[in-house]
Amino acid sequence: MGGLILPQNIWRNIPVVVIESPWYGVLEWQFWVINLLARLKGEKGFPLNNLSVQGMIRGGEYMQIRHLFPWWGSRALQINGQLGTCLLATIGNTFGRIPGIQNYVEFPKIGHVELLTDSEVIQLVLDFLNSDKKLTH
Repeated sequence: MGGLILPQNIWRNIPVVVIESPWYGVLEWQFWVINLLARLKGEKGFPLNNLSVQGMIRGGEYMQIRHLFPWWGSRALQINGQLGTCLLATIGNTFGRIPGIQNYVEFPKIGHVELLTDSEVIQLVLDFLNSDKKLTH
């Protein structure tokens, strides 16, 4: 959810890391399928009445009023993992590449939750935050 609210509260000179954020909003059917798959794997799902979930639904009130800023440039890094690169998410471009992002990295074998603890992802983020250069991966 942080990737959805960040554009409204950021200055251009602050480095930003966006990890598998549903930038373009989640289609309601995607939400139900993702929720079902999580429950089948033994994970907890998110109730649709959860306010953060409602904020992610494409066409919902929040997604209609937020502004998309395409000026990220080299000071932003977007990371997508297994969820962001799967067919379910790419059909509706839910986790698509953010406009203006120059540093985009995919980890298609790493799950959504594991992205936050994977040593390769952590090192990439640290390298990005400690460098002004464009990253390649």
